[in-house]
Amino acid sequence: MKNLKIVEIFESIQGEGANAGMLAIFIRLSFCNKNCWYCDTKWNEGKEMSINEIKGILSGFKSKTIIWTGGEPTIQLTEEILTHFKEYYNCIETNGTNHVPKGINYISCSPKVTVDELNINFPNGLDEIRYPVSKETIIPNIKDLPKAKHYFLSPVFLGKQNERFAINKNNIKKCINLIKNQSSWKMSIQMHKLLKIR
Repeated sequence: MKNLKIVEIFESIQGEGANAGMLAIFIRLSFCNKNCWYCDTKWNEGKEMSINEIKGILSGFKSKTIIWTGGEPTIQLTEEILTHFKEYYNCIETNGTNHVPKGINYISCSPKVTVDELNINFPNGLDEIRYPVSKETIIPNIKDLPKAKHYFLSPVFLGKQNERFAINKNNIKKCINLIKNQSSWKMSIQMHKLLKIR
């Protein structure tokens, strides 16, 4: 079994999307195939860890929910790796560039690809689509997107690179206006940034 390159593993409150407020274990994997200017994570760092080392850390936490995040977790995460975490409820936060491996229970996509690519990578739908919204963002019509249980707009925070804790009122206003035009969208504010927690 190959090792995984890990940026960090920690237990905290999920700060966004349909599961906001839920206690979860975050496993942040290294590497990304995008380089978004507003990214708030240091995905190019990390250290190699074995599955046993990871599970040893997880045993010290209370939550039985894992959120695989990054970077882009689908670069490293495989169906084989996920077989070692069957006792957990496995969630993933992905940018939509790759197929998600079997063994994931909840898929959250923050799209960084075209609508056509999303429909190719998620032919059976997914749990939530969460678009980061800034001044430049063009939001597609929900009818063109893969089927999802939840459709969110998330205003991009600004501030210091890799932190981005500063609220941008213009981004919030844009989200509100978009929701008024397409009422199936919902707002998702990154609560963890408001609370200044991981």
